[in-house]
Parts: sequence; C-alpha cells; structure tokens
Amino acid sequence: MTTVTPIRLIKETVAQQFGTSVTDIDSARRDGAVVVPRHVAIWLVRHLTHFTTTVIGREFGDRDHTTIVSALSSIDSRMAEDPRLQNTVQDLRDLLAPQILDFARLQRASRLVLNRFANTEDVLRHRIDNVFAIIAATADERPFAVLEELELAAQRLSQPRKLAEAAE
Repeated sequence: MTTVTPIRLIKETVAQQFGTSVTDIDSARRDGAVVVPRHVAIWLVRHLTHFTTTVIGREFGDRDHTTIVSALSSIDSRMAEDPRLQNTVQDLRDLLAPQILDFARLQRASRLVLNRFANTEDVLRHRIDNVFAIIAATADERPFAVLEELELAAQRLSQPRKLAEAAE
C-alpha cells in the first residue's frame, strides 16, 4: 500500500487529469505527453505546499533543484501563452488546495497529540495505541475525519495531565 502524502496526492490527481501515470511523471521521459503533466505537478507542489525545490526534485525522480526551478519557469511561460492550460492548472489547484490544507492540519494535530505525551513514558504506550486506533478506525472511511478525532484526543489527553498538575 502506498502512503498518501501531499506530493503523492498531487501527482495522482495530475496524472489522472492528463491521462498519464505517476510512474511516467517520475520517469526520465521527455516527451510532451509527460513533461507538461510533470511540470504542472511540480508547479502545484511548489504553490500548495512548503516543500523546497530540493525536496521536490527528490520526490520527482531524484531531479536536481535547478531542474525544478526550470520546470517552474517553463510552466509559468506556458500558462501565460495557453489560457486552456492555465484554466486546467487553476481547476487542479482549486480541487487540491483544501485537501493539502487538511494534510497540514493533520500534521499539526498529530504533533499536538504527540507533544502531550512528551514526559509521560508510562502513559505513552497506552495512549499512543489509542491514538493509532482512532486513526486506523477513521482513515479508511473518512480520511480527513482523523483531524477531528485527533483534536478531540489531544483535548482528552491533556485533561488528566491538568488534573495531575493541579493535585501537586
């Protein structure tokens, strides 16, 4: 099973839109049927996420960051000349932006939950299992419902700690 990441989501969505595959997007192929979707995916990753050109290059077939900068420049020029491509990219951006935001929120919520465990080694194992159970139970059916569950878990987990601190 492939882990879904923001970059993977963008690649899959772009590949589907352009009738190609993620494997082709990551490949060394240089024909137009692959280059345009690859550049669009790179542009979307750069504009919808916090990833650097170095990280993007690594995720797109281990390309150098200067290749990524060139791809960004190339697709910007193409979009300026081709309103249809510009509309396609904007539609993809509109479709993906809320999902990428959910990934970022999930990452923040996960860090919040894990930070609650920072100094409680004994409780850590028990409650981490509960958090992972929440994720496992909701992820397959409602992937972004995990956010709500994690936030609730973080609130619940902070309550016993507050009670213990008040008792001291």
